[in-house]
Amino acid sequence: MRSPRISVLVVVLVLASVSFGQTADNLREKYGRPDEKGRYTIRPGVSLEPEIGPDGHAVSMAIKPFDADAVETGSVRKFRSHPKTISNDIALEILEELVPANTRGKETASFVEWRGCSTITSKEYEHVAISIVNRCQAAGGGTYSIRIQWGGDISASRPR
Repeated sequence: MRSPRISVLVVVLVLASVSFGQTADNLREKYGRPDEKGRYTIRPGVSLEPEIGPDGHAVSMAIKPFDADAVETGSVRKFRSHPKTISNDIALEILEELVPANTRGKETASFVEWRGCSTITSKEYEHVAISIVNRCQAAGGGTYSIRIQWGGDISASRPR
């Protein structure tokens, strides 16, 4: 028969690892070394850019296509007129890989914001907040980005 203390210890360790998210070492093991900008290649054409806290754990993560950022041409910085997206299925697969549903905790808040042909879906859980920006089906669908914020603060996880 298992000791209640061992069961409690296992639960505490699991919750502690969920609360602090991924570590830089975990990410390197899964995805290899990051590029010069600190981005990991997690699927062909898809980047993961973590913000690592002083304790070595990820505080937040941004997942998006590699060429989704602004383009530098000489001294002019402009944004792409047709940013790339990630397939919705691949985006959800990546999200489940990084923050499995059974580790997020209970959902405590959610909202959806429509901006033209884009939607921002934000969900706050006990341990994490997740914000997903999608393109409408009329324009081809897909996911522009996913932002994961440990600590469950939706306002901090909203796209910038």
